[in-house]
Amino acid sequence: MTHARLRKPAAAGLAVLATCTLVAGCSRGPGTTGAAASGGEQVEIDLGDQTVTVSGPPRIAVVLPGTNNSYLQAQIDEVEDAVADIDGATYTVFDGKFDPTTQFNALTNIVQGGQYNAILLPSLDSNLNCNVASQVAPENDIVVVAMTTALCGRTTNEGEELWQPGTLTYLGGVDTVDYWTDYLEYVIAENPGEQKMVVLKGPDNIGITINLDAAIEKVTAEHPELEIVGEANTDYSIPDGNEKATSLLQAHPDATIIFSAYVTLTQGAVQAVEAAGLQGDVKIYDKGSSEYSFEQLAAGTIEATAPEYPRTIVRKAVEVLGQAFAGEEVERFYPNSGAPLPEGADPETGFFVITEDTAADFEPES
Repeated sequence: MTHARLRKPAAAGLAVLATCTLVAGCSRGPGTTGAAASGGEQVEIDLGDQTVTVSGPPRIAVVLPGTNNSYLQAQIDEVEDAVADIDGATYTVFDGKFDPTTQFNALTNIVQGGQYNAILLPSLDSNLNCNVASQVAPENDIVVVAMTTALCGRTTNEGEELWQPGTLTYLGGVDTVDYWTDYLEYVIAENPGEQKMVVLKGPDNIGITINLDAAIEKVTAEHPELEIVGEANTDYSIPDGNEKATSLLQAHPDATIIFSAYVTLTQGAVQAVEAAGLQGDVKIYDKGSSEYSFEQLAAGTIEATAPEYPRTIVRKAVEVLGQAFAGEEVERFYPNSGAPLPEGADPETGFFVITEDTAADFEPES
């Protein structure tokens, strides 16, 4: 397996992970790029509203939102093994730096550059990336797999309506409005009576945050006993999570619950609660199901976590690309990020909560 080599980017702000110090498992030699890689039997791939023609093995651009947390590092690690299962396939990882413009510039350069015939895209901005991913890319015979965040304003949809025509498929479903709603309602059920909650979220205006905001609005309208006293957007890093959690707790000393949108923010929140001496007074609910989550469940510092599947989703995305390039039909929507539903998960939304009592039945992926 080799990595595809990169051309010099045509726009500023393009961040690429393409060296052995930055990409897990770098290749021993350069990959084949451009026309030289286009030999082999041609395969037509149906994208719903149009068809693209590809040949040769997948040459995959993995356009990540960033690289600064355990979820994304797990994906970078997993993609190497997944791509190795497809004979001749290559890949390069692009770092969006959690900046929608940076990711958009990367995506545009990839589509225009002629080096890649496939893209894995967990999109930062559903609308900004819409046209280039679902129109321009297929016009250039490039197949896009949307992951985690649905494209073209579909982020608040559910089920098969998360798939955008012009792309091959969508994998996700564990960060939808209904999923977040189920989690918030679980927290309410576990904490009857009046509660004051602070919420740590990801960057503003990305799909996951949009869905969480919609769920908060829905749940608080139905449950006035839950008061959201403070919210903060973050860059998903531990330091930012700690800074925002500290500020929220100082501004709202009567808060009883911290709801964290991802485990790195949970790490910051745990530090903030300990520094404030509020252990036992403030309950923390986590999203991410990482090894850290399980350590904190055992220690009693968090109440519950809900799963993310960073390795499964990227492996499934690569697998689906391989099937499509081999001329096989694939599904338009893979729920639960491509992972089997755990026993006891909600059959409609896939919602599943892990507590100290059930942690032994779940394997963390980051």
